[in-house]
Amino acid sequence: MLRNLLLFCFVLFFSSTRGLRIIPSLSRFHRLRYLWINNNKIQDLTFLIKNYCLTELYLNNNELTDISGALKHLYLK
Repeated sequence: MLRNLLLFCFVLFFSSTRGLRIIPSLSRFHRLRYLWINNNKIQDLTFLIKNYCLTELYLNNNELTDISGALKHLYLK
């Protein structure tokens, strides 16, 4: 049961259509793999500093102004 809870807490983060402008650092979620933050008002990706396991990132319909360097630690396919 604990393993399933850890998978839920660290593998998936879903916050779509909430009007979010700022997301606090997600660096404590080292195993975060899937992140859905569509339809918000997010302007930068500084909250993704140490999420090395992130494999899918959904950012549609946000207010991003600059992503340069924000994903440099990720392997992009």
